[in-house]
Parts: sequence; structure tokens; C-alpha cells
Amino acid sequence: MTLARHLRELLALTRGQKNLRVLAASGALATVASGALNPLLPGYLQSRGLDLQRIGLVFTVASLVPIVAQPALGALSDRASRKHLVVGLSLASALLLLAFPLLTGAVALGLVIALRLTLARAEEPVSSAMVADIAPPTQRATSFALLDSVTQLAYVASLLASSALVALLGVTGVFAAGSVLLATAALLLLRLKETPPARRDTPRVSWRETWRGVMTPWVSLRHKRGAAPLFAYQLFLSFALALYPLYVPLFALQLGAPQTMIGPLIAASWLVFALLQPAGGRLSDRTAGRKGVATLGLWGMVACSALLGLCGLLPRPHALWALAAAWVLLAVPDALFRPAAQALVVELAPEGERGQLFGALGSVGSLAGAVAPLAYGVVATRASLGAAFLVSSACFVLALVALLRLDEPAPVPLPNPEPQR
Repeated sequence: MTLARHLRELLALTRGQKNLRVLAASGALATVASGALNPLLPGYLQSRGLDLQRIGLVFTVASLVPIVAQPALGALSDRASRKHLVVGLSLASALLLLAFPLLTGAVALGLVIALRLTLARAEEPVSSAMVADIAPPTQRATSFALLDSVTQLAYVASLLASSALVALLGVTGVFAAGSVLLATAALLLLRLKETPPARRDTPRVSWRETWRGVMTPWVSLRHKRGAAPLFAYQLFLSFALALYPLYVPLFALQLGAPQTMIGPLIAASWLVFALLQPAGGRLSDRTAGRKGVATLGLWGMVACSALLGLCGLLPRPHALWALAAAWVLLAVPDALFRPAAQALVVELAPEGERGQLFGALGSVGSLAGAVAPLAYGVVATRASLGAAFLVSSACFVLALVALLRLDEPAPVPLPNPEPQR
């Protein structure tokens, strides 16, 4: 019933806006493919001879290369078609997925996986800028929230169906089906109607300046007011969030959770987040300032992350139940924070420089994503897993300080439904 309500709300929001419907359908298809493949991938890599150290190296390489690739593609998208860039990168990623079952050597498989992950991550700032160009200004946070909600519900459903799909299609069949879904999602984006934005009327940026922006993303934006706190916000937020994909399952196992409980535990938080996110988007669009809503949500994330860290001090089995409650509770402030923060960042980005700014922010996020697992591993080894969550909470506080220093632009007034007299 809730999914049906979300779909009805999305259809109402996108009435007369074909582009948003295309984005929703494409995102849902791509997410179904990712949800089916993600639980399968670690075991598949180990079965092909990649040990944990090599798997870690693959993901580290995939995080390092976008530090350079994201600013380059983001800047390029300010002068070219974002749609065609996203479609090309997505199709290449889908074709690489077909190669997985054909490769027998561990090294070749690792290189192809690293290349595919790199392409997917390099595409992110271009895709974000494309969505920002399309979302209506008066309902920007609501649009982001509903699009994310639909894709996350699809992700939860595909996660839960992953085992059944492997039993039905086999490992090779799941890879083939995932490739077809990703290719279909990419080709569907060709139906987007791109309006030539103001960015193409701006002076062309030389490749020398673009290269300087690639090497040090803040150089090309250093004279922009508010750029420093925005980069600091992205750095600390990405560093804080990098903890959860790996260490929540490990912490739950350490506290006595059976392996079969891990999937439902992770899915429960994502489900709550998906269901509540549209409410957070509507609240952001209907209040005077997005920064206030984002700040409130981020304070809640600080508290929930600290609660997760303190769970290790409790006796069993109370520690595990406290972990589950804090992890699911984290989804509530996150659903409040995320759409407001996304809309705020878009409104801080000049229309003609969205790709460049998102590429630079993505580069900073990739840097944090490469360093954070190593740092959290040191903290977990020398102190405890709970201490790693306390470090994450401290990073949320630093992100909050940077967020408070951002200069929020004037809100776009909501259209008045009453006829003028």
C-alpha cells in the first residue's frame, strides 16, 4: 500500500513532466540490477581466486581513479550533453558486466571489476547535474526524495529477491539479466528531452583550466564564495557515511547476530529511509530555509551514530537489539536531512557550472571513500568497532559545522494556486 501511495504521488508530481518519469523508470531498473548483483559479488570474487586483500585493492582502485575522472567529466558535461555522457558510461558498464563470467583469471577479473566500478562512480556527478537540471525549482527536494524513494524501494525488493534469482537463473544468468537491465535503463535515458541550459551561453573553459581543476578541484572554484565550507562538508559527510556499508554488518556479527539476520537488518533501515524520505522532501520545500531542515536531520544522525558506537558497551543480547534499533532509527533523521541537503547543494551551484562543481565534490567524496575504510580499520583494530562509530559521529559534527557556514540562497516562492484578483 505504501509503495502504491508513493507511485501515485510520483505520478501526480510528474504530471506533464515526462523527464522526471523517465528518470524514475531508469533509476528503478538500474537499482533492481544492482540489488540483485551486490549480495552475489563478494562470494563470486572469492570463488574466482580473489582473496580479501585483493578484493579490498579492487575497491580502493575504483575509489581512487574517480578522484581524477569525476572533475574531468563534470567539467565536460557543462559543455556537452549530460544525457549522452551518462548513457555512454552506463552502456559501457553494462557491457563489462557481461564479461565477468567469461574471465577465468583472478587478475583479469579484478581489473575489469575495478574498471566497471570506476565508470559507475565517474558517472555520478554528471548524473546528479542532469537530475538537478530537470527537477522543478519549487519542488526540488520533493522530486529528489521521491526519485530516491522509488529506487531505494526497488533496491530493497531486489536485495530480498537476490537468492531466489540465483536459484532460478544461476550466477551467469543473474549477471546476464543485470547487464540487460542496466543497458535498458541507460537506453531509456535517450527519451529525456534536454533543454539547452544557460551553461552553453557561458564562455568556454580551456582544457588547461579543466586539467587544473582535475588535479586540484578547489583551484578552479577557490574564488567562489562558500566553496571552502562546501568542500569541507562533502569531505566529512563522505568520510562519516563510508563506515556503514562494511562495519554495520561486522558489528552486528560481533555482537552475536546470525548471518541470516544481516540482510533483513540492513534492508529494514533502507526501507524506513525510503518510506520517510518523501516527507522530508516535502518539509524542505515548504519551509523558509533548507539549511534548518538539513541541520535538524544531521543532528539526529550525530546522535544515532553515537548510539551505535555505545552499543558495544552493553551486555548481550541487549547490545544487538540496541544496535538494530539505533541502525533503523538512523534512517529517520537521514530521510529528513538528505533531500534538503541535496536541494541546498544544487541551489548553491550556478547553473552553468553544475557539472564542474558536482565533479569537484565527487572527487572530494571519492578521496574520503578511499581513505575512510583504512582509517576506520585502524580505529577498529586498536580500539573497537564501537569506537569507529564514535569517530563517524564526530565526522558528522564536523560536516554540521561546515553546513552551518554555507550561505543559503533565497528560497524559490511556491506558486500560488489562487487566481489573482
